[in-house]
Amino acid sequence: RKSNIKGSEKHTLWAEKWRPKTFFDFVGNELTNRKILTWLRQWDRVVFEKNLKPMTTEDENSSRFTDPFGRPERKVLLITGAPGLGKTTAAHVIAKQAGYEVMEINASDERAGQRVNDKVNNSLTTSTFSGKPTCLIADEVDGGAEFGFIKVLMDILNDDAKSVKKLQSLEYSKFKAQSGKNRPKFLLRPIICICNDAYVPALEKLRPNAEMITFQQATEASLMDRLRFICDAENVSLTNSQLKEIVLLTDYDIRSCVNLLQFGGGLNTSKDSRKKDFQMTWYGLVNEVFRRKAKMSPKEQFTHLAQLLNVSTNIDKVVHGCFQAYPGVHFQDVAMSKPAKISDWLYFGDRMGHAQFEAIGDLSYYQSQVALQFFNMFGDLGNRSSIKVKSDWEYFERRKQTSNIVKQVYTRLNSQLRSMVSERELATLVLPYLDYIITPERKSIHHMKEGDKLKIENAIAAIQGFGLYLNKGKDSDYNDIFVTFPDITPVTRFDSGSVKKQQQRQTQVFPTLLKEMEALKAKKRAYAQMAEGDTKQTQNIDDLKNQYTKMTETEANTKKQKTDVKIWVKYHEGFSNAVRKPVKWENLWQ
Repeated sequence: RKSNIKGSEKHTLWAEKWRPKTFFDFVGNELTNRKILTWLRQWDRVVFEKNLKPMTTEDENSSRFTDPFGRPERKVLLITGAPGLGKTTAAHVIAKQAGYEVMEINASDERAGQRVNDKVNNSLTTSTFSGKPTCLIADEVDGGAEFGFIKVLMDILNDDAKSVKKLQSLEYSKFKAQSGKNRPKFLLRPIICICNDAYVPALEKLRPNAEMITFQQATEASLMDRLRFICDAENVSLTNSQLKEIVLLTDYDIRSCVNLLQFGGGLNTSKDSRKKDFQMTWYGLVNEVFRRKAKMSPKEQFTHLAQLLNVSTNIDKVVHGCFQAYPGVHFQDVAMSKPAKISDWLYFGDRMGHAQFEAIGDLSYYQSQVALQFFNMFGDLGNRSSIKVKSDWEYFERRKQTSNIVKQVYTRLNSQLRSMVSERELATLVLPYLDYIITPERKSIHHMKEGDKLKIENAIAAIQGFGLYLNKGKDSDYNDIFVTFPDITPVTRFDSGSVKKQQQRQTQVFPTLLKEMEALKAKKRAYAQMAEGDTKQTQNIDDLKNQYTKMTETEANTKKQKTDVKIWVKYHEGFSNAVRKPVKWENLWQ
């Protein structure tokens, strides 16, 4: 396959020289890259005025989403994954290939609210010199403050949702006539956010409103294919086993692989000069400790390994990795005396590591002796396969993700439940049973018995009681599934098979739960309207009754005034001959 990338000057960095320029130059994550391109293509209706018709999607729930501008349901794309997987490069390349001018912002550097607001709004509303529409790419959003970029982004999404409701409630002619502050604000340009960890507390409000896409490590075959292409273009002679070793040493990071090829694998550089620029990872050092080389004597390999350990900055990780890996490697020891001896050396390394905190000098330099003792005792020619050790960082990230999920669920509890259970009890005792309650098993999908109806009612009560929401999501294969928000499956399920089974059950049960919840909401609205109508009717009857009561009281007071008031007559003496007419006394009071 020919690459669209052309070679540049001799002294440029290969990582920049061989950076992907088009969609076909990516390595790995093919399906993920197509998902990003598909999401961007959904904006063509409003950005490029292609077939400007409302886009409607219909799911199993018969719930319809219609956007007046044909935009996707979720207006923000959240790309997450470990560092070095090419998330930022993929976002830039795909956005440019889709016809956008990229406007980049680093969310972790922008913390002033008004400054971020001006910068984001200017990026979304102003035109570029090239005449292309803009696509805003925000990097490191997980490192930004909640009152900075995230708050501005949530304000934009909320204003857009209010504007859509206002547009749907008014006629288009009336809406078009509005101007100034009264005119609604729409989000008419795509926004892509990039982060390493999507479950930090700062992104709690953004996750339900964003389309999440996760980047995975590239496969070993695809990485070796690209490295072989670069080696042929740069005249670097390496075997397939050496390329595989580079991939394993860099932990499938293609950027580190290319840098290692440039500074550690060139033919025109000496072996000593390559050592200056090359520092082996702790993962590779663990493999070097247990792997004896037939072409080198034990003394030469011991000296070479000591040099690598002396320049390494992760001796503690190397020792810990050796401790985890040595029970599974091949070594010769009938009496099992080597594990007993290495335990003493591990205690020695632990004391040397803690010496720097006890004000007795820097003795951490001697920690490398523990790794060398692992080489003397457990190094063998039979250890040819690569050793894969779970790092503490992976455990730490998994624990941090689980802790964030538990905290989100705990903060949604009411005060009564919160006083009865702690976060630890919630994770170990409550959430596993809650996961079982909200996904009841049903024998029939279409016809429910009384027992099934009771299970559905209990599931709805549990979901509402714990403040959970049912949302659409994606699994590892990017299939549509239903999940809870917050998603408690990582806390209650541990193996991948159990997680997939639970996701399948949720996808079958949650649409029914959503229908029942919508029916309950409709009943509540109907009852509220009926109660409001009864209140108005009662008020009308009371008003009519009060009116008649006031009328009767007025008549009674009038009669009382007629009977109680005394009449006084004053007579003026004298007479007049001008008009003479007989007048009776009764006529005076008619």
